[in-house]
Amino acid sequence: MTYIGLTATNSFHQYMFEASVDENNTRVYLISMRNWLLEDQHEKRTEEVTRRVVAEDVMIVENLNLVLTPDRNTKEVLIPGDIAIAHYRESLRQWDAKGWHIDVHTLRERLGDYAVTILCPDRRTADNWVQEKRTAAASESKFGAMPAHLARQLPSIRECPVMG
Repeated sequence: MTYIGLTATNSFHQYMFEASVDENNTRVYLISMRNWLLEDQHEKRTEEVTRRVVAEDVMIVENLNLVLTPDRNTKEVLIPGDIAIAHYRESLRQWDAKGWHIDVHTLRERLGDYAVTILCPDRRTADNWVQEKRTAAASESKFGAMPAHLARQLPSIRECPVMG
C-alpha cells in the first residue's frame, strides 16, 4: 500500500497484490486511485506516467535477481512502513511450524510418478485419505525443527512427504 500526498487535497493511493503463478513466478496487480484529475481527458496521461514509473522499478528489481524471500528478518532491511510484510513473514513461520510448508524439491522429484495430494488441515486427521507417514527429516523445515510443544500436539498426523 502506498499513499502519495502531492498537496493537502491531491493524493494517490496505490495497492499492489501478488499471486503466485508457480514456485518461481509471481503475477503482480497494481490498483492506483487518485482524488484529482478525474476527468476523462487526464486518464491516458496519468496511465502513461504510472506505466513509466512501474517500468523503471521493474528494471531495477529484475536486475537484483531476487528469487527467494530471506528466511530471517536480519537478512533484509525493513522499515516501519513494512509492518505488513513483517506480520506476513511471521505468519509464514507459524504455518511452517504447523507443517504447512510445501517442500517443492520433494514435490518436483515426484512429479510424473503418481498423483500427489497436498493435505489441508482437516484432511490430516481424516481416515479416508491415503497418506504416507512423515519421517523425522520431513519434520525439519527451512526455519529449523518443529518446536517440541507443537510436535507433541500432533503425534497422530500422517502427511504426504511434500509437506515439510
